[in-house]
Amino acid sequence: MKEAAALSSQLGFASIDLVGVETEGLPATERVSDGITIHRLGPSKGRGIAKAIRHAIWCLRVLGFSIARKPGIVNCHSLPTLPIGVLLKFLTGAKLVYDAHELETETAWLGGWSKRVGKLVERLCMRWVDLLIVVSPGIERWYRTNMGVDKVVTVLNAPNYRDRAPSADKFRQAFPIAKDERIILYQGHLGAYRGVEELVAAAPALREIGCRVVVMGFGPMEAELRKLADEGVIFLHPAVRQNVLLEYTSSADLGVHLIQDTCLNHHLCLPNKLFEYVMARLPVVASGVPEIRRVVEEYSIGACVTQWDPQSVVAAVEKALSYAREEMARNLDSAAGAYCWEKQEDIMIAAYRERIL
Repeated sequence: MKEAAALSSQLGFASIDLVGVETEGLPATERVSDGITIHRLGPSKGRGIAKAIRHAIWCLRVLGFSIARKPGIVNCHSLPTLPIGVLLKFLTGAKLVYDAHELETETAWLGGWSKRVGKLVERLCMRWVDLLIVVSPGIERWYRTNMGVDKVVTVLNAPNYRDRAPSADKFRQAFPIAKDERIILYQGHLGAYRGVEELVAAAPALREIGCRVVVMGFGPMEAELRKLADEGVIFLHPAVRQNVLLEYTSSADLGVHLIQDTCLNHHLCLPNKLFEYVMARLPVVASGVPEIRRVVEEYSIGACVTQWDPQSVVAAVEKALSYAREEMARNLDSAAGAYCWEKQEDIMIAAYRERIL
């Protein structure tokens, strides 16, 4: 959405079509603004063999839709859509942008034949890509070194800049949290390898030092976390819409994102959650993988964890909260100014002008 708005406002594209997957409860066609429209094509996602069949049908529908639109530029946001982009490049003469949100062939959940096929598909398709956009300097270096790609640029998934705002105190309105208790927030996908289990395991010890844990989001761990919330171990808040997210984030005292170093993708990641915490002016406790550690230490905005046990989590929280309030406020203001979408937008637009237009 941020990229589409930037391309529309800065490069004057007359029409931008965002093509997604049919989803229950969401309209098939949704006008976002002048010239920007979401199209959710069917069939919806399935499981097992049905998933592969439905994806194949969806790909054919995307091809038909896109050919009819006669695009000048095709932007693919995941590896499974990249072959569609290559076909459209041949069929329509469009320029091709591969906007890789992560290092998809080096994820923890991809292995065996699927990993080999993914690597082969990406390598074969890459020769037709006019511009590759990645989300961390480490991933950019990986593509340059391992695939010989030189048409690559890093555009961080940072939020729009916002001035420091007073806390809306959303979590104390929702839960029985005392004024003198500090709120430790995890927001995002409730799944494996993100340190949710370790944060929850540390919740009793954190409560002993005057901190309460709030987990906000959705995912496969939701039922398990609901049970712990019912037992009073943590507080569980449903996910909220992006346009109000910052109000909730800024209602906490510290943000946690402990993505585990289980694969090269995680090792080189620079997740948007880190920048969302910074924009909300929260000190962070984050994974000690290289790219995240560089940001945290460069601006002294918290503490990093390299061991995912409860004791290490508690120690990192205590360290992050030990900064003088005025010093941390200055550090977070500096980081927010450096890592905002407005600066990343300029990098992206410059790359489009150089490689695409």
